[in-house]
Amino acid sequence: MERNILYEIDSLYRDNFRVTGFRFGEGEKSICIVGSMRGNEYQQIYTGSQLVKKLKRLEEKGRIEPGKSILVIPCANPYSVNTKKRFWTIDNTDINRMFPGYDLGETTQRIAGGIFEQIKDYRFGVQFASFYMPGNFVPQVRMMKTGLENIELAGHFGRPLRDEGQGVGPAGRSQVHGQAGDKQGRQRQDCGDGHERPGEHDLRRAYGRVEDGQERQCHALEGVVHRHDGGQVVADVPDRYGCRC
Repeated sequence: MERNILYEIDSLYRDNFRVTGFRFGEGEKSICIVGSMRGNEYQQIYTGSQLVKKLKRLEEKGRIEPGKSILVIPCANPYSVNTKKRFWTIDNTDINRMFPGYDLGETTQRIAGGIFEQIKDYRFGVQFASFYMPGNFVPQVRMMKTGLENIELAGHFGRPLRDEGQGVGPAGRSQVHGQAGDKQGRQRQDCGDGHERPGEHDLRRAYGRVEDGQERQCHALEGVVHRHDGGQVVADVPDRYGCRC
């Protein structure tokens, strides 16, 4: 195992900002796994740390495929973790929304650009993402549509699978996200109690894999999203209007 500083920013008043990566194996850049990018993504940091421990043991036993290398980045935003802020503490921007980054831009753009330069040549990429709203989620897989996605490969994770919109990854690379999520729903429907909830179309896009002929329904009183095609409940999300969806 090699521990490397992938990106660093000097600080005047506290320790430098550092993004640390852990490399295993040698040879082809096979897969990069990124954990927390936001300051409140504690599960992602923990999962990344456990993955580092596991890969270290496997490497010591010679069980990493010869000629292949793996990079794990448990946390890409330690400043926000330390200050208990979800986004960048100074301007409230989101590093995860800044990729592929810009080395002459704002701080979060530079951080994203520095990380991207280190990871862009890996064949596969996995990010432990989070939803934009609090809720209870079943672990699930979301695959970005880059024209190179491999649904069968993503299915090997053994979790509910969802196709996602166009990604920003480099050409020739596949991206997989380890959580369900979607942009804020723009369609609203009345719950019948004076509140509104995201429209059913938004929920169909946000949960589970959407295919032609599949139907899903939001039961506001039950507080869960059901799939009528024999699938499973994947999330329980209280929305900002006070109605559970």
